[in-house]
Amino acid sequence: MPSRTAIVTGGAAGIGLAIVKYLAHSEQNVAHIALLDIDSNTANSALKSLEAEFPYLTFSFHLCDVASWEIQAQVFRDIYTKQGRIDIVCANAGIGETGSLFTTAGDEPVKPGLKTHDVCLAGTIYTVSLAAFYLSRNQPSPVTGIKGSIICTASNSGIYPLNLAPIYTTAKYGVVGLVRGLADRFQHEKIQINAIAPCIVETNIGARLRELPGIVFTPISTVTKAVGQLFSSPELNGKILEISEDRITMAEPPPFVDESTKSNLDILGDLAKKIWRGNFEKESDK
Repeated sequence: MPSRTAIVTGGAAGIGLAIVKYLAHSEQNVAHIALLDIDSNTANSALKSLEAEFPYLTFSFHLCDVASWEIQAQVFRDIYTKQGRIDIVCANAGIGETGSLFTTAGDEPVKPGLKTHDVCLAGTIYTVSLAAFYLSRNQPSPVTGIKGSIICTASNSGIYPLNLAPIYTTAKYGVVGLVRGLADRFQHEKIQINAIAPCIVETNIGARLRELPGIVFTPISTVTKAVGQLFSSPELNGKILEISEDRITMAEPPPFVDESTKSNLDILGDLAKKIWRGNFEKESDK
């Protein structure tokens, strides 16, 4: 198996940096890890620490605003050109809630800020799209049978409503839907895609909640354990691992409300598979 390249967005701190260290320690045969982040000071500090701790690997930092397709696409292109391949992509970059959706002051309505959406959802969509493009160029591994793996960082607020941060929870619901919606297509393409959905972790986002009485934090070690479960199970696709305290639970979609709903989605799913395989013909073309 050739030495592999991994990309972690938001890789300079928090969950992203923990994933980077997991990959460096793991048996994923990773030779190079690229950290994409918006914070150059934190990233450069992390880079020095990583290079000292893991001298047998190479690391790179790429200043990247994931909310920009053009910037992300150029960074992926640069990494692929230099490394010759991309095998693992962790779409982890995210920010907390910014602004307010509900404002009543003043004489005119105020346009809601969508930065949280742009980073947490649009940025993840861009990352996944770029990952699929480059991973599809690989040959399937003789060991795992897949061309590469994508892990998205969702949140348990993408499973349950979080009224404190409605735009953030909307974005994370979107990430969950993206992963589930792409599962069959990516499995057909021999690309693994899954998501982790942690409860509150003491990162730059979660640390602000530290002073709230009764708040329970999930150790970042449980998060990396979940990441390891996904990498060690290449047959898993479209799965959401909910992470709380020391527990990792596979969060399933809600049950169908009735048989007709299930039937409709099965029919549309079969249609999608025909389109992917290139054997779909419109009735009018027959």
